[in-house]
Amino acid sequence: MPHEPGPMDFSMTRWRNTWAAAGEPAPPMAPECEGSRTAESARLPDRGNRESDGRRHCRSTVSIAGLALLLALLGIASRSPNALASFWPANAVILGIFVLHPRLARPLGWVSVLVAFMMADFLIAQTPAASSFILNTINLAGIAAGYLAFRSIFGAHIDFDQPFSIPRLCLVALAAAAAQGLLGGAFAAATSQQPPLTGALDWFSEGFLSYITLLPVVLGAPAFWRGERRGHWWRLSLRRAARAWQPMALLGASLAASLLIGGGGAIAFPVLALSYCALRYRFFVTAVVVVLFTVWATQAAALGLLPMLASPMDVQGLVSLRLATASIALAPLIIASVMAAHARALAQWRFMADSDSLTATLNPRGFRREAQSLLRRLHADRQPVAALMMDLDFFKQINDTYGHSAGDSALVAASNLLRRGLRKGDVCGRLGGEEFGVLLAQPSIEQARVAAERIRASIEARAIPTPGAEPIQLTASIGVSFADPAPADLSSLLRSADQALYRAKRGGRNRVCAQRVEP
Repeated sequence: MPHEPGPMDFSMTRWRNTWAAAGEPAPPMAPECEGSRTAESARLPDRGNRESDGRRHCRSTVSIAGLALLLALLGIASRSPNALASFWPANAVILGIFVLHPRLARPLGWVSVLVAFMMADFLIAQTPAASSFILNTINLAGIAAGYLAFRSIFGAHIDFDQPFSIPRLCLVALAAAAAQGLLGGAFAAATSQQPPLTGALDWFSEGFLSYITLLPVVLGAPAFWRGERRGHWWRLSLRRAARAWQPMALLGASLAASLLIGGGGAIAFPVLALSYCALRYRFFVTAVVVVLFTVWATQAAALGLLPMLASPMDVQGLVSLRLATASIALAPLIIASVMAAHARALAQWRFMADSDSLTATLNPRGFRREAQSLLRRLHADRQPVAALMMDLDFFKQINDTYGHSAGDSALVAASNLLRRGLRKGDVCGRLGGEEFGVLLAQPSIEQARVAAERIRASIEARAIPTPGAEPIQLTASIGVSFADPAPADLSSLLRSADQALYRAKRGGRNRVCAQRVEP
């Protein structure tokens, strides 16, 4: 699904870097020991860490060798007799892993990949050792050229929600494929009757196709799994799931039409469907769809289902097929990257529009929208909810006595302490002046009261330093309203919390008052 900015999350996880502003002391350092025991105990953990790092590196090296062997076997299985593989995934995947994990791109890692490639040649093709060594050294040369090009162009990281990330990744694919093409063409000319240019184009086209289609999947996977997983298939409603499958249905129909109608333009039939996928899906999902299309196109042509090759040995037709497939694949990748950039910019604009610049919480509009969204989900699931209304006591006197700068410092400190007392998923915002609102998901009334009391006590314990004057002692009054199940309307919940807040004010301030919302 396309990445649409979700609710702004003002939880403690997001604002961990602001806790220091709330005056939290740093954890004490452990006392140092004296004598020879200190030196020995200092050395032992280092030795253990080195051994642990060594074991992890060995396991990683064995893992990447096993992966290289599996991918090489898959690539060899797509070979025609006396020809290169129609689609060779190993080089692109290994390059992506080396980019993501530079510790693996050490001599031992390169040697293990070379050995794995040669083992695959021996197990299936029984290629002579000398020829296998040269062929797979050419593969490693392409990976090395791509690795150096990536480091030179991107540094350590690629961000696919930048509009020009795919065109720049093309330069990496071109560098890697060109290295393979030059060396592969020379090897083909030396060992067969094939002209150097034909051999070079054969190697180049295969390399460029695999690099440009597989690198986005490998390099985009960590970000997808790390934090961009909203909108999973199993979380979709039936209506949204039907809309999500529309691009795939169109793609399936276009692939079937390619096989049924045939002709020289059959491979271009899926272009519209792939572009539709790029508009509807996230970048990573689009990249996976592009890989599936690439495998389908190359294998359908190799099996004679697409009339693209005069024969399995038609090198010119195979080169044309690969370059045409790569050109088709680039279009949805570029569209998906631009859509991701658009979604990112939209999220930033929404953040600026919905956040309070002083306290970095939601502003009134943002709070009401996010709170109503949370309340709607809780109401649908018949879960309990609690609303908190917090007001800083005598805040006008702070401004009048110490100045607005001190008042701003008090607001920032109070908002930091307020966020610290919340859980991930709770909604927090500044509703105006010194008043803050909070929506707690699925608490009991006692849990809501305890959370409010904890926030109140932390604010009371916080002193705001002021230059040349006594520190400001803050206090806060908090009203709590609780409903089980959650109502559909936010206004009634906030109105009840406001009434509880007024009770706390009338009762002497610096206290918590709670009440239930009657259904």
